Amino acid sequence: MDIAEEPRVPLARLLESETTPLGGAWSSYYQYKDRAEPGTPKAYGIVAMKRELAYRGYGKGLDTESLFFGAAARDRTKEFQLDFKIGLKKDGTPTGVIASGTARKLFKKRIWDASHKASPIVVPALTLCRQLNLESGFDPAAVGNVDPRDRGLAQINSYWHPTVSDEEAFDPAFAIPWAANYFAANLDALKDIGAATAAHNVGRFYARKWLEAGKPASGIFTETGRDVAVVITRYLQLVNGREC
Repeated sequence: MDIAEEPRVPLARLLESETTPLGGAWSSYYQYKDRAEPGTPKAYGIVAMKRELAYRGYGKGLDTESLFFGAAARDRTKEFQLDFKIGLKKDGTPTGVIASGTARKLFKKRIWDASHKASPIVVPALTLCRQLNLESGFDPAAVGNVDPRDRGLAQINSYWHPTVSDEEAFDPAFAIPWAANYFAANLDALKDIGAATAAHNVGRFYARKWLEAGKPASGIFTETGRDVAVVITRYLQLVNGREC
């Protein structure tokens, strides 16, 4: 059986609650004087945020390799927030702190770019954006709540995708195109947006079973007795309810 068709263990416990995002995201924000130890999720996140600011044209004075979120990153963040009317205080001044709202705006362009360059087919950018919001809340340092092998903005699981390194998984410049191409491969195979979306969570094997059964709300069981149709139905509800 191809790895893409292998059954996945669904994040059922979280899907049965209102907990969002699914990944362990936003344990802290990104702000002036933040430092991190090399090789940690937070370190990858600090670098990722500064690189994304540069990608969006706000790179003046940034040291994108430093593990320190310094004054330049704070000031570029403020400029971005003013331009996009996000992360503002009650008096209209920007915070200079990157939290989920600012991050969503910051990564949106890369998601749109990756969606339209996906292979083998173009994927719906809005759906991908909502899915990534659910998975990680756009925190590049997110680590899975249920499965700590889920890493980064796209929650790339190290067991199911062993060729993806931590450095890659925690780097949105890699993770977002990877997620777009993974979506595209599932969409090309399944020919259905809902099933392709669900495959990111439960794997193509169960997404195909659900699709071939007529997309039931319940009644498709794993070997351990978990009703995967319930999981898929809930997952798609959560994806479609997320902002982008």
